Amino acid sequence: MDIEYKILSRKRFCDMVEEYIYMKDVPYMDAVIDLMDQHEIEADRIPNLINTSIKDKIEAEARDLNFLERINKLPL
Repeated sequence: MDIEYKILSRKRFCDMVEEYIYMKDVPYMDAVIDLMDQHEIEADRIPNLINTSIKDKIEAEARDLNFLERINKLPL
């Protein structure tokens, strides 16, 4: 096993999240939690491992589930 596989970078973790979502068809939050469990990642490391795009998608899912206050959106 080479060293690059052992080092968990932001890009690698985000790619893992996107691939997990594609393969399992689960919400972003579930994908992040499942990957945390599989790779024994502490929860306090996650904010440094996910990019803005994934943070925005998790926030949108939370708003859809009424976990966060809704914001007004312009109709498209």
